[in-house]
Amino acid sequence: MKTRGRRQSWCQYTGRVTAVVLGLASATATAQERFLIEGIFDAELHDTDSSSHLLSRNDGDLSYVGRVQLWSAYQLSPAFQVYALVEGEIEDASGETESEGEFEQYAIRYTHQSLPSFFIEAGRILGPLTVYSDRHLSSKNPLIGQPSTFLTTYPIGAQIGGSFGKFDYRAAMVDEPDIKPDFLSVEPGTAYRPVLGFGYSPVQQLRFGMSYTNGPYLGDEADEGLPGGSTWKDYDQDVLGFDFQYSAGYLELNGQYVRAEYEIPFSVEDSDTQSYYVELKYTFTPRWYGAVRYGRNQETAIEYSGGLDWAHQEVDFGDLEVGAGYRLSPATQLKVAYRNIQMDEDVALLGGTKNGHALSLQFSHQFDMRSWWDRLQASSGN
Repeated sequence: MKTRGRRQSWCQYTGRVTAVVLGLASATATAQERFLIEGIFDAELHDTDSSSHLLSRNDGDLSYVGRVQLWSAYQLSPAFQVYALVEGEIEDASGETESEGEFEQYAIRYTHQSLPSFFIEAGRILGPLTVYSDRHLSSKNPLIGQPSTFLTTYPIGAQIGGSFGKFDYRAAMVDEPDIKPDFLSVEPGTAYRPVLGFGYSPVQQLRFGMSYTNGPYLGDEADEGLPGGSTWKDYDQDVLGFDFQYSAGYLELNGQYVRAEYEIPFSVEDSDTQSYYVELKYTFTPRWYGAVRYGRNQETAIEYSGGLDWAHQEVDFGDLEVGAGYRLSPATQLKVAYRNIQMDEDVALLGGTKNGHALSLQFSHQFDMRSWWDRLQASSGN
């Protein structure tokens, strides 16, 4: 799921990336040991049906995606670091080739390595609500799709976190709600909200966690359709989540449960939804692994058509993805996955969306640009 951001032409994006890469690469000449720049290249093919609002691409014809993600970090001092993530993507999911690029993250971070350890960061950060954020990159995601309960966001805000003994914590203020654009017809506005998270690891292989946020989720364009005296900031989203992570030998198990409530204009009752997913990965050999993820999802589709015309409908569906991966090298892998979504009923607010399926192939390669620079210097005799 793509986050919201300003769309740029591919040329504009390439220019910005080139400037960042060249500027940071020049820094390696004087401070190589304090500098990091790495990335992932993804190439994907998707074959889907044509009727699913959630899975269909290119009207059911074969579609492709090319994606490059670059992240860099520079150590200002032993305790302070600055970092950034830039992403560019080209695809034909809509039947026409489209390209997009943006800076997803840019922030400054203070890290204290004492016991207990803690960090503080501020800027455009990775959304702190769900633990799956740490595994959304293709190098860490055992499958190709993302859990339907999960949304990758990069809000502007500040966060503090750390660990002490078997406990970990995080607390943040961010400017975006955790809601999928697919299910909301208005663009969410900017309003700061708290996010809290806690974790407990009774043993090294097992962790239990919870997270919570509350704040407005609508936007300015909704104001004209609200009851007199109220604004979009009077209508809140309330999200409570629980998660777990377990690993033993060649087995990895992850899961999450999320309960979300929405205050909806002109509705007597709040919308109350519950969703979960469970994901299992098993490594058969150093190169081969298999994975499966199943989720049961409730979402609320909210539509504003102008005036005082508001409508909402609960969306209930099952989401199954099964796949396998083969590591060509420690940095390169090939995945294939089949995904199927089964809707309990047609959703009129989403155009009568129906069941859907997708067969996907993904090639991904992780690279270290600093090592390229080192080899270039070595080959030139410097």
